[in-house]
Amino acid sequence: MILEEQIENYLKAEPTRKYTTRDIAVRFGRTRAVTGVLKKIRAGLIPQLHCVVNGSRYEYLYMPEGCAVETKVVTFRELLEYGYLQEANRQFFNPLGMSLAIVDNGNPSLIVYDFRHTEQIVAFSPEVVSSPKFKKRIEYVEQKCIQRLKRKKADVTSPRNHSIYK
Repeated sequence: MILEEQIENYLKAEPTRKYTTRDIAVRFGRTRAVTGVLKKIRAGLIPQLHCVVNGSRYEYLYMPEGCAVETKVVTFRELLEYGYLQEANRQFFNPLGMSLAIVDNGNPSLIVYDFRHTEQIVAFSPEVVSSPKFKKRIEYVEQKCIQRLKRKKADVTSPRNHSIYK
């Protein structure tokens, strides 16, 4: 198997993970051939393998056909501040008995707490739900959904009325 295929299979193993240049160099060695393949990925010459610049480092990922090539990275700060994490939990994860959280032990990561095996109900406390900040985040995310759907020429008054929410 040629090196390009080996690297593609490596990235395919966990398609949602972004691998750094260091990850690939540790796995395949720091050779000219590996550097050449990474340059081809950055130049967009290898279908389904893509490179995203995140700060000062390159991140490589596998994207199946049909996925958009232009990919940006949402920061944990943005997920928290604008209410995206809150709404993902309120509308999706919490009703299923799960909770999406950002854990920062020196290296921030996104994890899912799983309470499906217990009788515990996962929900925001009444104090949190009644806070102005909580309500403001709901409104913000709804407005962003409406703006995006209007740009896509969808005729909706609320994101919940769109077919993707039914």
